[in-house]
Amino acid sequence: MKKILFAAVFLISTVSVEAGGFQVNLQGQKQIGMGDIGTGLLLDGSCIFFNPGALCFMTSSTVNVSGSFIFPSTEYLAPSPSNYTSETTPGVDTPFNFYANFKRKSTDKWGIGLAVYTPFGSRVQYPSDWKGEFLLQDIDLKTFFIQPTFSYQLTPQLGIGLGAVIAVRRESNPATPQ
Repeated sequence: MKKILFAAVFLISTVSVEAGGFQVNLQGQKQIGMGDIGTGLLLDGSCIFFNPGALCFMTSSTVNVSGSFIFPSTEYLAPSPSNYTSETTPGVDTPFNFYANFKRKSTDKWGIGLAVYTPFGSRVQYPSDWKGEFLLQDIDLKTFFIQPTFSYQLTPQLGIGLGAVIAVRRESNPATPQ
């Protein structure tokens, strides 16, 4: 009975939890459509992001390019007893990704690839007259990841991947001195 009660409380408590932030997991249209299950399935070149060891199982060279439109919104609700709220100014962000892999022959046990993607990137801009204007007015974070990767097939079911992630970040917050 205790286990059932604990499970019920746990499931009910997660309904009210919301997350926010700058991470945008939009690593390709196939990945979005399949619910980002790229770790376990070899769908396309986005395996460089999810599972670099899977790159050697690609049967041919491919190039994948995609982008998405996101419309982030945030609402500030002041602590009780106040009923003050403020919403961010509407905007549009465009995370993108580029994946290319090279395979000389389909029987090769190795594969190389290059990925350029934006796993973080969004903007928050509050109206100029909101209560927290001296803490945060506008923040725009864009992070570009460049990831060259090499993968080798050890067995018919196991591959290993080695790569480096080079992160280039552009951040601005006009409300604070630069």
